[in-house]
Amino acid sequence: MNLSMRETHAVFQIAECLNAGMECSEMRQQVGKCLLDLLDADYFASYVWDGPRCGFSHRVAINMSDDNLSHYESYFQYHDPITPKLQQRKQATAVSQIMPHSALKQTEFFNDFLSIDGLTYGLNFHAHDGRQNIGDIRIWRSRRRNDFTKRDVEIVSAMGAAFTNAMKQARPGAFSKEDVRPDVIPDINASSGMDEDFLVEEYHLTAREVDVCLAVIQGLSDKEIARRYNVSFTTVRTHMKHLFEKLNVRGRTQLIHKVLTH
Repeated sequence: MNLSMRETHAVFQIAECLNAGMECSEMRQQVGKCLLDLLDADYFASYVWDGPRCGFSHRVAINMSDDNLSHYESYFQYHDPITPKLQQRKQATAVSQIMPHSALKQTEFFNDFLSIDGLTYGLNFHAHDGRQNIGDIRIWRSRRRNDFTKRDVEIVSAMGAAFTNAMKQARPGAFSKEDVRPDVIPDINASSGMDEDFLVEEYHLTAREVDVCLAVIQGLSDKEIARRYNVSFTTVRTHMKHLFEKLNVRGRTQLIHKVLTH
């Protein structure tokens, strides 16, 4: 997937938010702003799943009314024909993938909740820790825009693992302040079909260097890369040194930016 300069900038803003150690609500709010810009969307909401209460809580939202969302929390989340299905999926999904828009428009949920604020076309991602849903991203467009495309879905799917990792650390009550927050960055390669041949031809990378390069883009640490490929930490550091030299970069951030904007 080739990203434009504007899209690349938005992706890196999201990565910075996910790495900044923000409180859970602030992190989701900032990610939401970046996603609206990245996807040319109009509305954003995010909740944390409260298992004991079997409901959504800790709401953040952009361009949606408090009164309407309070109505959702008290009534419509229990009369919602789409979110339970979206919640079961562990990848980004357009609402139209699980219910045709023509059918959605006939529901009470659409006419008495979504349309009140103008929400028309939706795209969700629900993060999971094992089998437990721990938080979500809900992005919507107004009727003046088109539905989300397959590419839009792939972009959100690509950053799903990074958002999930951030939520594991940031969700309310998950960790103490002393816990170390691992680096996370959107997994652009995972669903985008990164051109590995280009990396070989352009930078003369070995097959293992390509593996390590893509793992870096996925946000893996050196230790995680060593475990993935069953090699020593020292070997990974050697591959990293060669990558920096061949791509003429000084660190991971420059490497990721260079590969994503080729």
